[in-house]
Amino acid sequence: MADTFFGATLTLATSATSFEIMEGSKDASSVEVIDTSYIGTTGGYRTKIPGDLIDGGAYTFTVLYDPNDGETDFVGVSQTCTVTYPIPTGGSTGATWAFTGFVSEYSQELPLDDKMTAEVTLTVGGQITQNDST
Repeated sequence: MADTFFGATLTLATSATSFEIMEGSKDASSVEVIDTSYIGTTGGYRTKIPGDLIDGGAYTFTVLYDPNDGETDFVGVSQTCTVTYPIPTGGSTGATWAFTGFVSEYSQELPLDDKMTAEVTLTVGGQITQNDST
């Protein structure tokens, strides 16, 4: 049975900010594709190799908006970002993904008669350190 995202958290170390996540997604990590084909390539297929640098992508979260969190405290600030996944069924700790990154986009939704939310986009600025759940 698959586990859910319910109970996941997001913390930004330098800003000492944490968010109550409603939902989230992560873009694909990617690497440049280098075409190594040349005039003498045989077999009718292009030849390709991966580039040396991996782009870690970005996370986008919808979170509960707290007007006490000042966006100037965390937008554009390079810091350790940690996503803690929920504790899996039968487990004792949730997996964590930590990386140096920054909030590259932040917007708010302030409806008249519903909960206030914000959308936070974190750009991954380095290698993601993954710790498995236990």
